Amino acid sequence: MKKFYIVLIKSPTFPAKLMNLFKRNKYTHAALSLDEELRSMFSFGRHWTSYPCPCGFKQENFNEGVYGKCANLPGVVLELDVTEEQYEKAMIKLDEFLLRSKHYKYNYLGLFANFFRLDYKHKNKFFCSEFVYYILYESGVFDLGTPRVFVSPQELLKASEKIVYEGNLKTYVMQCT
Repeated sequence: MKKFYIVLIKSPTFPAKLMNLFKRNKYTHAALSLDEELRSMFSFGRHWTSYPCPCGFKQENFNEGVYGKCANLPGVVLELDVTEEQYEKAMIKLDEFLLRSKHYKYNYLGLFANFFRLDYKHKNKFFCSEFVYYILYESGVFDLGTPRVFVSPQELLKASEKIVYEGNLKTYVMQCT
């Protein structure tokens, strides 16, 4: 049996704090990791530390960018058991994102549509939780029965009851190394 990890973060950025004002969710960012140590972690987010735009598909690291500046990074790591077939399907999707990363953009309109529960999706545009859900849904791992644009980081908690870690993610990553 293979495993995926969903990483949910209470991001310290201004856009995340603004979103939290409206949604009141504990977590404001989501990423998908291929390993428990969170070395291979993928999501949609800002490309530059100091500027919230532009955003897009990226590999994330807790020692770089916005996260590198944080001593405390509240979050949770969920473990998902997946079959070989589900894992392979997800890897094919992830490889597509990696090979064509410049073609994928941040779904700014979709993020606002999420607030108002409007079904707006774009083939090559995603926000963080929409991306994580898309990979899991397309590979047959997890289905909320809702359009991907409606999925917030908080709703990804429903993907697994197996919590590997909850607390300061910076501490968790240091413990893993």
